[in-house]
Amino acid sequence: MITKKFTSMTCLSILLLATLSFAQVDLKKERGGYSATFIEKFDVSPGGKLVMKELIGDVTIIGGSSGQVELIQNFFLDVDTEKEAESAFQKYRADVTKQGNTVRVVGPERSRRRYVDISYEVSVPQKFNVDVETMGGEITLKNLIGEAVLETLGGDIEVKDVVGDQEFSTAGGEITANNVEGSILMETSGGDLELKDARKGVFRLKTSGGEIVLLGVQGNVDASTSGGDIEARNVTGDLDLSTSGGDISLQEVVGKSHSAGTSGGDVEARTVTGDVELKTSGGDVEAFGIQGNFYGRTSGGDIEVNRVSGDAEVSTAGGSLELESVGGRLQGKTSGGDIRARVDKGMKLKSPIKLSTSGGEIILKLPSDVKATIEAVIRIDDPFADYTVRSDFKLKIVEEEAKGRRGRRTIYATGDINGGGPLIDLSTAEGDIIIEKTN
Repeated sequence: MITKKFTSMTCLSILLLATLSFAQVDLKKERGGYSATFIEKFDVSPGGKLVMKELIGDVTIIGGSSGQVELIQNFFLDVDTEKEAESAFQKYRADVTKQGNTVRVVGPERSRRRYVDISYEVSVPQKFNVDVETMGGEITLKNLIGEAVLETLGGDIEVKDVVGDQEFSTAGGEITANNVEGSILMETSGGDLELKDARKGVFRLKTSGGEIVLLGVQGNVDASTSGGDIEARNVTGDLDLSTSGGDISLQEVVGKSHSAGTSGGDVEARTVTGDVELKTSGGDVEAFGIQGNFYGRTSGGDIEVNRVSGDAEVSTAGGSLELESVGGRLQGKTSGGDIRARVDKGMKLKSPIKLSTSGGEIILKLPSDVKATIEAVIRIDDPFADYTVRSDFKLKIVEEEAKGRRGRRTIYATGDINGGGPLIDLSTAEGDIIIEKTN
């Protein structure tokens, strides 16, 4: 047991020498109480492990060039007398032991008193493994090569410059990881997640109450949140993103396939390589500059597509469609809006186009030299409606009335353009079909 004598206005240092360890205590009176700094050092080899369990307080761990683990326990004891300070310090300091190449730090009893505030600062060799658990504070980890497991029940986690497989979890804070390498798991029940400049791993992120940000990530990502937006920018790898309560944005992403779905917001993909699937139950869908196939669906918004090199298939139950520059097969469907589509000048139509709406007009713009076969249909139930097919290309237009159903009729427009080609199938109910030439 360490024995000490304290004075009110002076700082007393006690050195304790033990096998392979060094300890120092500094105590002084300040701010209406007492502060104490307890330092312990242990000689270790690279590749060892630091285990910290049952702590309450902030933890900071930094890797360096030293061949030691140095643990500093910082106390503020909100008490009136030296005797109370000494008693609280002895009661609440962590138990630190070394076995082999492992240093273990175990916190005091869980029923921490309000008058004691503790934080932990640890320096370790750069090549070291860490396993940390605190029940009431933040965790910071920097400059490490090794496996890292960090868990807190009541604070944020910040990680920077770490190489190795990593697991981070908090029940009440945010997690940020910057300049990291290796497979990473990030979980929080009450905050945001940010993964920046991450390499060579599979990345899994989950939060029940915040946003997710992915910046400069190299690796496949599986990310989900129940209460916020998701942003993925400058990512190389496949993405699987989902949220129940926000928007999703993909920008400058390269991979084989990407999926993003939300129940309560907009979804967009811009400058993306790979097949893309975007789904939302309550917002708009936008896709611009997709090198691959595109699939988009919404139950409550508009869809806009521009510059898709492969096939595009889109549908909405409650909005309009804007479709342009699709290199492959194009299929668009809406139950409650207009459709506007365009084939760019100089672009050869290689695959079929199928556009249908149950409640709006269709406007299709085609180059004058396009080769295609047109089949267009308008179904009309209103006997007083004056819907029609208007085309800059020569088509055969026929109108037929439904037998036994007065006023109900169907307009058909068919024809080959420039000798014929891939089928363009257009259909609407209660709306016009307009086919225009573009120069």
